[in-house]
Amino acid sequence: MVLWHKANKWQNTWSCWKQEIITKQADDAWRYKIENAFKNSFFDPDKDEPLTWFLKPGERLNALYPEMSQKMSHMKILKNCIGELEHALSSRCIEPCSTEEYINALEDIVTRKKIGRTWKKLDLKSPSTQFIKKDEPRENFKPNKSKSNEQIKCHKCGGAIIVHEVDIIINVDKPYPPLLRRPAYAASPRAREALEVHIKELMDLGVLRKVGHNEQVEVTTPVIITCHNGKSRIVGDFRALNTYTIPDRYPIPRIHEALTHLSQAKLIKAMDSLKGFHKNILTDNARKLLRIIFHCGIL
Repeated sequence: MVLWHKANKWQNTWSCWKQEIITKQADDAWRYKIENAFKNSFFDPDKDEPLTWFLKPGERLNALYPEMSQKMSHMKILKNCIGELEHALSSRCIEPCSTEEYINALEDIVTRKKIGRTWKKLDLKSPSTQFIKKDEPRENFKPNKSKSNEQIKCHKCGGAIIVHEVDIIINVDKPYPPLLRRPAYAASPRAREALEVHIKELMDLGVLRKVGHNEQVEVTTPVIITCHNGKSRIVGDFRALNTYTIPDRYPIPRIHEALTHLSQAKLIKAMDSLKGFHKNILTDNARKLLRIIFHCGIL
């Protein structure tokens, strides 16, 4: 058999062998091209239509792996929905669903919930502010007059973050449903006393203020007191408001990208974010939706 193969393999013409080589190389190049196209086909709700986008990766997977099941194909396609969209689509389609059901769920999530991915590469710049020596008291610090005011005050973060205002948008129009107008929760005398202490502290800091008599209140959220490790904490029950709130399209930064940027840093500082939400500035519309209510009134 071996002698017969050696004797007959040279009987084919060069054009025949050339065609076989071209066919094999073209097949490998085609598979490489299709695999790269599938890996790079991330869903962008601002540019892609859910129907067109969902069918293209499915056709590519069927061409590469004809024996792949439909469930496995859907799982691979969901990996290209980065951020909140992947979690929302997976939560909506828990049971084994057809392609049409996935497409309908994707269209509903993108159009009604406004969930999507607008990821951009982080543009981190090296700090150009002055650093205070540990052995030098703060009161003896003399900033450079040539620096701008923002850079001079950078060493002291006692105010709010004014570079961005947080806005809240809900998907219902006025008049709002009764679920958004909640009464105050019943509380024990001890809980009421703790609430009053926390509310007074936040009012002294300028985080909260009383609602004026001429202001119209349409949305109220009750607050409660929770205790952990012997410390009390004020918590708002925003479950009703979250039901009608359109989520922000800001995905959580990837851990490996954050660590990659930190590898180039010379100085790393830790920040206590226990009361970090108190540093955010709200828009006028968001303030009207975040009215809290307790036994003493509305803030």
